Amino acid sequence: MVTKTTEELDLMRAEIAAGKLPPDALERHFEAEARNVFGHDAKQDRKGNFIEQGIGAPGHETANHFVSILRYEGKEAYDKAVAELWKRNPKHAEALRLPKPRAVA
Repeated sequence: MVTKTTEELDLMRAEIAAGKLPPDALERHFEAEARNVFGHDAKQDRKGNFIEQGIGAPGHETANHFVSILRYEGKEAYDKAVAELWKRNPKHAEALRLPKPRAVA
């Protein structure tokens, strides 16, 4: 599975119209492409958007996740991420031994 260019998608549409491809060929292509990007077991919300999973995803943060934010995105992004976790899941933030933000303390 590879991502198709606009021209290739137009060719697929023409082949669907000519009956060379099944009517759901584009939908099947986009579904297969999404599974390749997000994983075969990817979960979707009610609107069909894929839900982030794995290390660093909301609910799966690690101490290293926050160290990386501090290192590569800076103190402001780190403080924002720490405050957000304390607000959303204080037990998890405490387990990771993250500093309490001033607004939450």
